[in-house]
Amino acid sequence: MYQILQKTEMEHHNINRLKLCLICVAYAKIAIPNSLTSTIETYLIEGYQKDDPRFGGGLCQTCYHALLGFRNGNFKNVLPEWYNYSGMAFYRYPRDKKICTCDLCKKIPTIGQFGKSNGVKSKKIRVKSIKASAAELLQLCNRCLQPVSTLVGHKCQRANTCEAATLFKSTSSPRTIKRLAYELIKDDLKDGGAAGMSLQTGGRPMKIQKVETQDKVVTKQLTHKDFQEIRTFSNLSINQTRKVAQKIRQSLGNSVVEKNLHLQIQSSNKLFDGMFAVQSFESKPVVYCTDILQVIETIQMHRHEIPILLRFGSDQGRGLLKLVLSLIDTFERPTGRSGDFLNSGVKKCIILGNALGIGESYESIRMLIKSCEIEKIFLRYSDELQGVIFSCDLKMTNLLLGLGSHSSKYPCPFCNWIIGSIEAGIWIPRTFEDIRKRHAQWLEETGGDASKLKSEKYQNCKQFPVFEEMTGPVLDHIAPSSLHLMLGLTDRLYRALESSYPPARNWLKTINVDFQPQHGGQLAGNQCRTIMKSTKSLKEHALLDGSLEVVQPFADALLALNDVVVACFGLVLLDDYEEKINKFSRLFLQLEISTRMTKFHILQHHVVPFIQAKGRSLGWYNESTLESAHFDFCTFWNRHKVNSTEYDRAKDPLLKAVLEYNAAHI
Repeated sequence: MYQILQKTEMEHHNINRLKLCLICVAYAKIAIPNSLTSTIETYLIEGYQKDDPRFGGGLCQTCYHALLGFRNGNFKNVLPEWYNYSGMAFYRYPRDKKICTCDLCKKIPTIGQFGKSNGVKSKKIRVKSIKASAAELLQLCNRCLQPVSTLVGHKCQRANTCEAATLFKSTSSPRTIKRLAYELIKDDLKDGGAAGMSLQTGGRPMKIQKVETQDKVVTKQLTHKDFQEIRTFSNLSINQTRKVAQKIRQSLGNSVVEKNLHLQIQSSNKLFDGMFAVQSFESKPVVYCTDILQVIETIQMHRHEIPILLRFGSDQGRGLLKLVLSLIDTFERPTGRSGDFLNSGVKKCIILGNALGIGESYESIRMLIKSCEIEKIFLRYSDELQGVIFSCDLKMTNLLLGLGSHSSKYPCPFCNWIIGSIEAGIWIPRTFEDIRKRHAQWLEETGGDASKLKSEKYQNCKQFPVFEEMTGPVLDHIAPSSLHLMLGLTDRLYRALESSYPPARNWLKTINVDFQPQHGGQLAGNQCRTIMKSTKSLKEHALLDGSLEVVQPFADALLALNDVVVACFGLVLLDDYEEKINKFSRLFLQLEISTRMTKFHILQHHVVPFIQAKGRSLGWYNESTLESAHFDFCTFWNRHKVNSTEYDRAKDPLLKAVLEYNAAHI
């Protein structure tokens, strides 16, 4: 799928073992996910570590589904017999740039060939129930790598080796023992590089590093992976990255940078070659993904992770209509990493489609989604993963569903709410089937009369949904636009505040907030957060001119909105999020500043059901990554763009920019 040049001995072995199933050593379909390591350790290999070089690093389809069942308490599936790992019990990485010839690496050339056996018998072991005895579980001893029915009473061959080592120590001369210790430590230091090694002492490990003579400074080597992260963070081109590496070599020496950096970058830039193409739409170029399944598989194999959420999004920004994808592998935020470099962040975002000079419309987004064939991902993976979701702003949501604008009588994409209704009615959820039915009726009965769309019978169903085969409630597949909910509600509260208290504009200057010039003037996300968190200074400002009574209700509402954002708009979901939403809704309604606001209706009626259905906060589903991708792509596009949106002139530069962007964000 991809090529890595100049592999080290360790990389060669590790890449090979990732292609082999842990249990049967058949061809692995996927790398072992972090979520299954504890299951393997509990039922199969005591003390199992994912990076143990003695074992295969992947899972075939049969073993993967069986282990998924074990994790969920279902032991009806069967596993093949263990591969004979005995030859790997004393495995060590090869030295002196020799190609690894272990049992696992020898199997790679024959994997997948017709008529070749993987050496595993067809007999399978069935686990009867979760209460099965140890003898009924086919486990593997982590020391001698021998299959045993129970670890109790097992005579470990490796233990016999330890006894032999003790005998060797008691019968050999001190000189011989020291020479053996030197050879072992020297080998480990060579494998460990500049990081050295840890010597096990029976207590606290003793760290040993190789110290150069002649007062040389030991410097950590910058690897290809390090430069890939630098390149992604700074959006550097190949030449810019090479110049950075050249400057580092001049200052710290040639050995500080891993060799063949330019070859590795050039190779990675070709990672998605053949998976994207260019077509013409309205005489303008559109780059689109030709094989989305291969793109997802390439990212998965390169990151060695199995995604549990596929998040799609689409938006128009900086003259480009984009369709993007994020592959999220965990719902636990890792510590010590920038949010942009999480798999949910913009630095891991992949562009599937990019249309130059084309605005947001039903026709353009329909063309982009059908070209990339993302609907088949929804239909194929929605049940297997934690979910597949589409995240975008409210305008794009209505375009996807074929609904009219948000100023219409039935503007909500998730239910049949009538604009201006504030009573707590029971609104019927929209479904894809219902939208198709109402649109077909509108065409048949009115001949497409737009003035009749506002009737209860047709409920603003102006077009068929872009997703032609999707079924069920809309809220199951399209997330509430949490970023735009926050932006819209903050903007509405502030403008109402300024209308009642004009000096509020002077207060904004004291907290360094100003309206953005685009879209007629609006607040950015960080500015909204600053306003919500600065209500104390707002009240102090109003107190000086005797207007605290006017400002207090708005300050309370802004503070309550901030509590909502903290409780459920980030990556962490607080237990009292529903209470916080209800409190803000009550304060907002008391202000009587808007009864026609779709964003407030969605927060009040649809955010809680969505969170309850998904079991986690809106932060994992929000559209902020999509919005950030507009600026992030600019650096790549500026290297290649031409001053024209005509298809013939701009198609090749646009394709190069997308391929380079995706390669840097994998």
